[in-house]
Amino acid sequence: MTVITYLDLLTEQECLEVRSVVYELKKLWQPRNINSTFFTLGSTAYQDAFGYGASIYYGKAKLFNPILFKHFEWLYKRLSELLAKELGEPACYQQKFALPGFHIFLTPESDLSKHYLKYSLEEERCLAHSDEQYKLLDWESFGGCNSCKTISFTLAITLPHFGGGLDVWDFNSKDRSGLSEPEFRQILCSREKTFYPYQLGKVAIHSGLFFHQIAPIQKIHVGDERITLQGHGLFCQGTWHLYW
Repeated sequence: MTVITYLDLLTEQECLEVRSVVYELKKLWQPRNINSTFFTLGSTAYQDAFGYGASIYYGKAKLFNPILFKHFEWLYKRLSELLAKELGEPACYQQKFALPGFHIFLTPESDLSKHYLKYSLEEERCLAHSDEQYKLLDWESFGGCNSCKTISFTLAITLPHFGGGLDVWDFNSKDRSGLSEPEFRQILCSREKTFYPYQLGKVAIHSGLFFHQIAPIQKIHVGDERITLQGHGLFCQGTWHLYW
């Protein structure tokens, strides 16, 4: 797999339909910053299992999964089939883990607040990271998991006027081993990063093991929003298990 692979999944009209349903479920959005400009829809390991114990994550997954599956069954089916075809191995969802869910970044309808989306994105991208959320979850019952065989994926549903994407460094989680935080930051700053733009309706997939972060937004229009479907996958016993 190249660093980022793009796969066609949704038409422009289907993106609008998904956005409409996301807004129908607005009462279930979880605010994730103090300005209430960054939300998630669904349970996510990197926030709900980190620092609180995985029980909160599993509880939220049990709550959100039936709702998300009811409204997006067709989308989850198409996504798993597409990933299985691209990866050459079966892909599925597990009831105990959270279904892929949505990141939602908003800009309040106010000229004075036009930079809120930029700020909330910067809060979310404050540290480059690799995606090793699987370490926070219980995979014991699956057996034979390959922690070197992982994927992360993002499906752009709506994007700001000037677009959005991912910054990726030529530095992976194996390179990080044994380094202190200052050493790691110094090396990361010396390495090149590459910007990969998101494209509406396309799934951007990568290993998740190269350090990356949400790319900064240079210009914001009032009313801009960024809605993406997010998820990860870990290869276990011949199958890709998809989760968030």
